[in-house]
Amino acid sequence: MRDRVHKLLYSVLRHPSFINLIYLQGKEQIMEPSLLDRSATNDPPTECDIIMKGGITSGVVYPPAVCELADSFDIRSIGGASAGAIAAALTAAAQYRKNTTGDTEGFSELNELGAQLSSPCGPKGKKTVLESLFQPQTELKSAFMALFAFIDTGGPFAKVRRALAAIALNPMFMLIGASLGLALAVLFYFTGDGFSQILGIIVGLALMFGGGVAGGVIELALTAVTTLPQNFYGMCTGMPGYGRVIHEPLTVWLSKKINEIAGRPGEGTPLTFGDLERAMPKSQQGRSADELDDVKGIELKMMTSCLTLHQPFVLPFESPEVYFKKSDFDELFPEHIVDHLIAHSPGTVHGLHQLPPKNQLPVIVATRMSLSFPVLLSAIPLYLKDHTRAKEEDRSVPDRVWFSDGGLTSNLPLHFFDSALPSRPTFAINLRKFHPDRPQQEKESENIHMASTNTEGMYATWSRFGSFMGFASALLKTMQNWTDNLQAQTPGYRDRIVHIQHSDKEGGMNLNMPDSVIKALTERGKYAGKTLVKRYTTAPAGTKEIVSWDNHKWVRYRSTMSALERFLIEYERGYNVPAGELGGQTYTTLCSNGTIGVADKYDVLDLTRKATMGTHTTSLNKIAGLVGGQRPFTCKPNSAQRDVPAPPPELNVSPRIPS
Repeated sequence: MRDRVHKLLYSVLRHPSFINLIYLQGKEQIMEPSLLDRSATNDPPTECDIIMKGGITSGVVYPPAVCELADSFDIRSIGGASAGAIAAALTAAAQYRKNTTGDTEGFSELNELGAQLSSPCGPKGKKTVLESLFQPQTELKSAFMALFAFIDTGGPFAKVRRALAAIALNPMFMLIGASLGLALAVLFYFTGDGFSQILGIIVGLALMFGGGVAGGVIELALTAVTTLPQNFYGMCTGMPGYGRVIHEPLTVWLSKKINEIAGRPGEGTPLTFGDLERAMPKSQQGRSADELDDVKGIELKMMTSCLTLHQPFVLPFESPEVYFKKSDFDELFPEHIVDHLIAHSPGTVHGLHQLPPKNQLPVIVATRMSLSFPVLLSAIPLYLKDHTRAKEEDRSVPDRVWFSDGGLTSNLPLHFFDSALPSRPTFAINLRKFHPDRPQQEKESENIHMASTNTEGMYATWSRFGSFMGFASALLKTMQNWTDNLQAQTPGYRDRIVHIQHSDKEGGMNLNMPDSVIKALTERGKYAGKTLVKRYTTAPAGTKEIVSWDNHKWVRYRSTMSALERFLIEYERGYNVPAGELGGQTYTTLCSNGTIGVADKYDVLDLTRKATMGTHTTSLNKIAGLVGGQRPFTCKPNSAQRDVPAPPPELNVSPRIPS
């Protein structure tokens, strides 16, 4: 705790440039964003970080946005979840190539990705490459087709046609259901008379059709329920599926694409997290470790969700005790990837291979773990030791745990690469539906939105609904996104997020988007990147459009100081509660002793360490006394709490997401 607060304080105080920003305070008005009337600044940032949201097929917006950023910045830290993890991996590969060879061909190849994904594929070119990446296993083809029917972007007739085609693949129950209706029609034909005969035949034929559909649906559901667990709880493993392969499946294609963009043979030695961290940008090359602004050349982080433990994890793993079963990974990853994992595994336990340390972990493995959209894509099984078990023999044997889509727990991980005071901008690209006041426009440059003043973006985006499905969707999105949504409204965050808007027929689960829609989304991505570059490399155009790099630093400083003041005052007040009010030993006594008298791993008995902690404690209490007023909690008149950027942030003790 004390170390964390001290680190935050040091981070604030070591930036003297913030003192020069005091004069920037002023009132702004809400205005629509504009890229006009801005002049180039003399000292723009040369590096940036980027975070990308999950959204399955919406990920086609990211390559052109990233390429626009790469023209002006070295991209140092890259993060994402789900489809955003794919974009993050490919961006890291392109930046790796730039850092190690000096050429930007990787970004050129990345920029062409949208055109590649929208190109026709398969018999008669009826599918796009994007749609062909998702290949269900043979037993789940009908369920996959039914899912496609449900999400079809066409009209009701297209949905019915696809649904009937899916049901027809499982004819047994359909024939049983249809035969009951047919039998009734035949019965009335031979036994009925006049009107009753005609009515009976009509009813029987209707029941024949309805029974056939119902039987097909029942068989479809039974097949899915019984087969999905055998296929790692997903329709597509990312590896080759049923029938004739018309295109490489997702994981095979992505594995090759990461390597090719990095300037390596597609099936050569896979790009690893260690490769990325060692690839310093040109501006940092030749400097000693003490001189480096960041010890990692390229930092790549992704979210994944552990269903067994009900919690998120950050990839790559830091823990060495993560294991995999070769037979599982043979079905989920290309052969050369599995061979690499085994070759660099530190050892085996009970027939399980230990996952390589992160410096040897292929980027494709983490990417696929983050992109495991429930039911559509198979979950990833790994093995961990259950330290809650009572018996040593139970604790020592790794047990299976399931990892699913990173977007389940944080679809836009804004907390990645966060710092008290940023030394470079961390951009985020968000995906959201069109706003009622900003409907879809013909010009794609008008289908994106970014706050232009300090008062824009502080309110939550509404999600209106009037049906049960809308209600259910709102429930799921609230559980999934509430943390990300709140953070996106926070000052110092919302001014670095560009929002790419889309309709219900664009992105998301729309795997069969036509070429024109994919091209429109990629065009939007290009303008999103241009907007970020313009805002953070040019001077603001007065109070009508104040968002800029200097403004961002100032707002972040104000927010951080406000949160630090409140936290330190609460800390100092709790520390100095008299013994009579507190009960037990005072904090002063506990810190002086360094123990409660029972040998424990948290004891501090080393005299030098105890003295250092005591000095830090005294210093923190003095700082808190400078800003604190009288009880109950108040601040001195001229503290950072006055006119704090809204909504005011708070500094809490929260667990670090495991990795």
